[in-house]
Amino acid sequence: MVAKTQTKKPAKPRPDFPLYAHPRGYWCKSYGGTKHNCGPWDDPAAAERKWLEIKARLDEGKPAKAATIATVKVICNRYLREQKQRAAMRDISDAHVREVRAYCVQLLKHFGATRQVDTIVKEDFAAMKSKFPTKWSLRTRRNNILGIRAIFKWAWENDLIDSVPKYGKLFSVPPKRAIRIEKADKPKKLFTAAQVWSLIADARPQMRAMIWLGINAAYGNTDCAFLQANWIDWRESWLERPRRKTGEDRAAWLWPETVASLQAVLGGTRPEPKPGVNPDTVFLTRTGQLWLDRASTNRDSIGEQFRELAKAVGCYKKNVGYYSLRHTFASVASGCGDQIAVDHVMGHVNSSMSAHYREFVDRDRTRKACTYVRTWLLADKPQDWNSSEASR
Repeated sequence: MVAKTQTKKPAKPRPDFPLYAHPRGYWCKSYGGTKHNCGPWDDPAAAERKWLEIKARLDEGKPAKAATIATVKVICNRYLREQKQRAAMRDISDAHVREVRAYCVQLLKHFGATRQVDTIVKEDFAAMKSKFPTKWSLRTRRNNILGIRAIFKWAWENDLIDSVPKYGKLFSVPPKRAIRIEKADKPKKLFTAAQVWSLIADARPQMRAMIWLGINAAYGNTDCAFLQANWIDWRESWLERPRRKTGEDRAAWLWPETVASLQAVLGGTRPEPKPGVNPDTVFLTRTGQLWLDRASTNRDSIGEQFRELAKAVGCYKKNVGYYSLRHTFASVASGCGDQIAVDHVMGHVNSSMSAHYREFVDRDRTRKACTYVRTWLLADKPQDWNSSEASR
């Protein structure tokens, strides 16, 4: 993956040009302690004219521009519409659009659709934060605050409001230190080898194959839901496909147990895929649907079934679900002595210069990382384990 680059800011068209290039793509002017957005980089002349108009109004004691009467509903609708357009162009994911919609619903529910944005003050934001569900973690609170702020910032950058609201200290994000402390107090997202064997033993065929993929290839819920049989090189027991979430290259050597379990799923009685579902999809629900579809619903059937399985075998812990198999792989595999190979299996983004120049990771290195985790798992294999259970 090419290293991330930043668009170079343009130089001023002339030495006495009164504006500066803001990193977000527009000409800006700080005046009277306020930053004024004057227009995009590609039209400095229009930006200068706009600034002169703004300055004239300010010098006369008037607002920077004629007041805009934007309501909460207006900015939410327009922001959500643009995010949907970005998703259609694959700039962002459908899951992100769902998050944005949730933030908009939050704003509409608290302030009301007809509330004018310029009447919202810091006390209003403090009241909104006080109504956050008590079950929310500090990280969830942080994400919601940042998501809500992003809507108002976008509205200002798109000239729907004259200025970004003042949020006040009470609507600030929780400090990272507090988030780390809260995380330390929660159960670690790990399974022991014995617990993994218990889960495999009691799981149904499709869930069993997903568990093997989770601990063998660091596959998460979404990875499993969209897995296609034609992505697997069955002769080499090799699974190679860019990670759906990041687009980063990733690969894994599939253990014999994983291959056997996948073949059991594909060789069994399978429902007819619903229209729009790729027929090569490995895992299908009884009705031929995907197990997880973030575009239309937030329901995660993989997570739900795994939670019930964990409860049944006695290893359930709150917030330690199917995705924790991925955490377990990363934690165990880190002992193999090759973090580059581990990251390759995980599909992690590496923005270093060395990653920019690295065109591939040798298969032997990837195999070594996967083998290391298999050795860890086999060391705790139950003595009465029947090999046929891996694929039954």
